Amino acid sequence: MATSTFVVLLNDSADPRFRNLIDQWYSKHYEFSETIFFIQDDDIPETIARRLGIKGEESIAPGVVLKLEGSYAGFTARALWDWLKWVEEHDEYY
Repeated sequence: MATSTFVVLLNDSADPRFRNLIDQWYSKHYEFSETIFFIQDDDIPETIARRLGIKGEESIAPGVVLKLEGSYAGFTARALWDWLKWVEEHDEYY
């Protein structure tokens, strides 16, 4: 399966347990805010949500995982655009 970019949106600020999981699974994630994270993975949103404690019996961080389809626009910190460019140029996930 091809590597894709996902946005993880949390309902509230990230619980320390969520932060531990995202650091464990995605060492090169991009933290946009306390409730928004960008990651790369070759799995499906359901699996990612369970892995990060967003979905399932052991839910620790209510939220949603959305797959980016390579089309986005906006005005924000240069660091996000640099991160998105970097992951598009490197076909590997972190």
